Order: sequence, then structure tokens, then C-alpha cells
Amino acid sequence: MIKLIATDMDGTLVQSDGNISDEFPEIFKKLREKGIKFVVASGRQYYKLRENFNEYSDDMAFIADNGTMVMYKEEELYSKELNYRQVKEIIKKIEHMENTHLVLSGKKKAYLDTNKKEIIDEIEKYYKEYEIVDDLETIDDEILKIAVYHPENIEDLYNEYFSPHFGDKAKVSVSGEFWLDVYSKDTDKGIALKMIQEKFNIKKEETMAFGDYFNDTPMLKEAKYSYAMENAPEEFKKDANFIAKSNDENGVIEAIKEKINLSKSS
Repeated sequence: MIKLIATDMDGTLVQSDGNISDEFPEIFKKLREKGIKFVVASGRQYYKLRENFNEYSDDMAFIADNGTMVMYKEEELYSKELNYRQVKEIIKKIEHMENTHLVLSGKKKAYLDTNKKEIIDEIEKYYKEYEIVDDLETIDDEILKIAVYHPENIEDLYNEYFSPHFGDKAKVSVSGEFWLDVYSKDTDKGIALKMIQEKFNIKKEETMAFGDYFNDTPMLKEAKYSYAMENAPEEFKKDANFIAKSNDENGVIEAIKEKINLSKSS
């Protein structure tokens, strides 16, 4: 019996046009009636996720910033920040890198040092609370994650620079078409999901999880019913036990309807 559903956002629950299926409110209501926990696991900021789900947010758990923060009913269940030395080192090494921009995602808000419209437009997809600052090294906040925006080949940047330079000190993952995330080695979406499972006494065998990219792999490993989206890379699909339809075909919603009898509450 499924007791918990965890899903990634971009490329998974969210369609390519940035919207979530019109069916979602009704499906969520039925899951809530059956007592099934719903977890949103994303690289997005917690405040942005609450905004995304608005009236439903008090009845979900959120794994934000790629597993570095877990929130439920506005209570922090877990967080793991980077240490100041790591943050400073990363800023120093890449602040002058061509066509590359940093976002420091803190507990209070996110911070960036540019006001270029193209960057702000991209930032606002994933962050609600943010501030433009003159110097990223002077921020007074706990930094959960460093997001790197590079509008060219993010995979090359990962393989040629970030993984070799920082892979032994922090977790580095490609989280989107133009985004790469650096965060603590001691956390990820899987560790965060496991904490939620333990809080609610829910087993791996009672969990469904959906993802579309390699930063979702740890989360899929904590679910018996693990789904890769049809639009995911072929290599990533090997990490899942099942394949869901693409995000533009409402694959998450369709898989839930197929797996769980939502016709009546339990």
C-alpha cells in the first residue's frame, strides 16, 4: 500500500510550459483524503515551492534546494549548510568565469551579484526571496547551496571543472538545462526523503518517487515504486524500476491514478 509520494518538479511534475496539470488539485485532494503523504523534492527554494503550491502547501512536505532543507507545516525538520570556507573558495574560483553566474541559496533568501534581466528572469523561476548584493562574500546567512547558472554547455562545465575541482569536497550535480548545484556531501534528496519516511514511519516499500535527472537518483533509491520520466536521459532511466509518461503527458498524475485507487477515501 502506497503511503507516500515524492516528486521532483521541473521536467517531472511541471510541464515544459511551466505549468502543473489542471488535474493536480483534485488528485491531491483525494490523496490527502486517503492519508497519503505528498512530498515535493526540488532544487527550487523553499519559499518558491510554498508559492507554487499555495493553498495546498500546509498539507505537503518540502525537500528544497536539492535536499539541503526539509520543511513540513512551516517547521524545519532538517537542514545542512555548506561551511563558510567552502562557500568562499567556490566564489573565488568562479566569480570571474566567463558567462557564469552564482546564486547563493541561504535559509533567509537567495543572493546574487548581477541585475541582468536575463539572469533575473531565470532566477525568478526558482527563487521567491532573493537579494542583489555587491559582494557575495559578505552575506550574513547560512548557505545551503550554491547554484551555478551557465547558459551554454552545463554538462561540459560539470565534467571539465566542477566535478574535478569540488567533487571531493561537496556534492556537485547538474540540476537543469542551465544549472549546476554545489551542496554539502552529507545530504541529497534521498537522505532528505529518508528523514521524512522515518518521521511518519513509512517504509521504502510504501513509497513512490518520480524524477527526471541524476540529482533525483538518491531519492529514487529510497522508493520501491521509483519512476523515471519518459523525457529523462536514457542513462538515468536505468536508476528507476518503472517509466512514467513524459512531463508533458502528465506522467506523474497518470502513474498515480494507475497505481492508487482514488475512487473513494480509505
